[in-house]
Amino acid sequence: MSNKPASEDVRLQLKFERLFSHARGGLLADAVGYGKTASVLALVALSRPASPAAPPTGQANRIGSRATLVLVPANLFEQWQKEINKFLSEDTKTVSIATIADLRKATIGQLQSADIVLVSCRLLVSKKYQEHLDALAGLPPTVQTVTSGQKLYESAFRKWQTQKSRYDYDRHIHQMGIQMNMPVGFPQVRTADPGPKPQQSAFKDKIESKRCEITSGRLSRRRFTLLERTKTLLEQGQDLGNLSAPPLDIFYWHRLVVDELHEPLRMLRDAAGLRQSGQVMSFKALCGDSRVLFHNLEGLEARSRWGLTATPPTGTAAEISFLARFHRVFVPRDSDLEAQHYLDEYLRSNGLDLSGIPLTYHLIPVRATGGERALYLNACFDKSNFQALLQLCNYFSPDGTDADMASAINSTREDNRRALDNHRSDMQKSEDEIHRLQTEECAGFPSARDDEDIKKRKAKLSRLLAAQPSQRERERRLESRVKYFEEVLQHLEKLEQDELDCPICMCTIETTDCHVTSCGHLFCKECITSWVKQRGKCAMCNAALQLPGGVTSAEDVISRQKEATTKGRIARFGSKIEAVCTQLNSIWSGEPGAKVIIFVQFEVLLKKMEHALAELDLPCLTLRGTVFERRRVIRRFHAEGQENQILLLSLERSPSGMNLVCCHHLLLVHPMAAETRDAALSFERQAIGRVRRQGQKNNVHVYRFFVRETMEEEMVRKHHEELLHGKEAAASSEMPRADTQAS
Repeated sequence: MSNKPASEDVRLQLKFERLFSHARGGLLADAVGYGKTASVLALVALSRPASPAAPPTGQANRIGSRATLVLVPANLFEQWQKEINKFLSEDTKTVSIATIADLRKATIGQLQSADIVLVSCRLLVSKKYQEHLDALAGLPPTVQTVTSGQKLYESAFRKWQTQKSRYDYDRHIHQMGIQMNMPVGFPQVRTADPGPKPQQSAFKDKIESKRCEITSGRLSRRRFTLLERTKTLLEQGQDLGNLSAPPLDIFYWHRLVVDELHEPLRMLRDAAGLRQSGQVMSFKALCGDSRVLFHNLEGLEARSRWGLTATPPTGTAAEISFLARFHRVFVPRDSDLEAQHYLDEYLRSNGLDLSGIPLTYHLIPVRATGGERALYLNACFDKSNFQALLQLCNYFSPDGTDADMASAINSTREDNRRALDNHRSDMQKSEDEIHRLQTEECAGFPSARDDEDIKKRKAKLSRLLAAQPSQRERERRLESRVKYFEEVLQHLEKLEQDELDCPICMCTIETTDCHVTSCGHLFCKECITSWVKQRGKCAMCNAALQLPGGVTSAEDVISRQKEATTKGRIARFGSKIEAVCTQLNSIWSGEPGAKVIIFVQFEVLLKKMEHALAELDLPCLTLRGTVFERRRVIRRFHAEGQENQILLLSLERSPSGMNLVCCHHLLLVHPMAAETRDAALSFERQAIGRVRRQGQKNNVHVYRFFVRETMEEEMVRKHHEELLHGKEAAASSEMPRADTQAS
């Protein structure tokens, strides 16, 4: 009989779950226009402490304040002031700090006893604010470095010695080549004579004064010093109430509120190089303004922390982990369970029924001219630069250097040829270097300093030899690019001829029957359609083609060319800008005096839009510049008058927060280019939310522009489908077909 105990069917399962026992604050992610600002102001009104609470033990070196610190984007500063005056009683104590001048007027006592301290986020990264904090912490703005004359001499001597060795060796090889009757083209003496040996007596100690670098260590040391000095003053029992220009991070606030939280988070995320790869996100060090913003936000302490955003980054656990840092909560970047638990505890999102505000989408196709088409097809050779390709869909000179189409075509032609010439020059240099290293190798590397130097030269020779196939392939592609661009221009010019022969059937084709392939060749419709169906490629260049996208009617391009010649003032700004101006006239013909918002992402396109509107004597307002300039622009747009009808906004920098219900016509000149489609759609939803929100009394019209037969068309249609069949679908009352819209 066995003495072993009988097995039992009993299992013990443990589940560990994080308990947020001290969770204070949260993330208010209500829909655009739902009233997040009003909700926060209601919270302030209902929970005003009678006096500043004493900071907890861990924050004893800070000054207690009963105020709610509200950080807002610069363009929303005045809007928050209006909302505070609108919703809160007159006895509400508000301190507004938009600039360093406002901070210098404020005292510690005022910030302690205020109900709301309203601060522009731009102040946190301003140079004046950083200099002010450095001065309070006793940190010098500059540092002196002394480099001894001995060190300078040693550095100069090493450089001279290296150049002298190369010069002597090149001269020796050259002399050998002459004596041995080397063939023409053998490398000449390429290293310059370094001259006489440097003398130590010529080098003196060098003293330099330069501005201190903004490092994480310096910023952390500055905050620590400020808190230690504050602690000392508090222990001495001094009255600090009358001290002016206090740093924001020496207070322990009753509440911290960051409006449009996604904007500083996106800035920090992009600056830190966070890129999603599967479920992993990599990091790199912050720098510049991003580093300053991070440390200043980290230095703010409050009893509760609130973030306001209609588009929180909650796509993956890694993004939620980055978001949770705002609440001082650690969420593993690879744990979906922990990420969801954090969202359940901190995130609240309420929808908004906008069915009472009808939304109409309009898709506006734009026909490119022959020159624009050629420039686009040329740029398609390098599809790696996605943003540059998208910019080219909107304006023929993305860098702004070409004033008209002819100049852009000539510049592109020169760029193509220059790129080929430069590559061939680099190839020749590489071949010369290979020849030199092979000659040295045969001689046993006589000029090498040691075995390590020999190893490096052999490795360099191997790399150069291994790179030759890819260099020859790139040369072939650049040659093809030069030839292709010229062929496309040549064939597109034929569109204006009265007679044209089809390369397949050799018959004269009518303009209405002429079709152009995506590679720029012209055929009659029946021939090229049949050819592509059977072979899947172009009959002229064998480029891969698919129906229907690869072949399109040339009648659009022909009529487009003729239209461009009759509209000289606008045609020089490009087809996309011309289409926008045409749409503006169409809007005003049916609704005189209607206000219009134009969203663009790229600065060069925004400037050209300004110039085009000026050509038509249509004044426009552009949201840019200082806090005061932005306030003035928004005030003017709300005012009456023809000079205040058009507002130009950046789709990337100004899509969120603003209440612009005085307008119900929104023009999205191009689709948003972002890291992911979800991110791009969030920007576009924010843009639409400026006009489709509570208080809007009119039918909202959104006009989306795209250039036919380009990557932009595919993007626009995908974004449009997502917005139409997502949350916006129920409220959309009409979806005009793209082919029914006039460009």
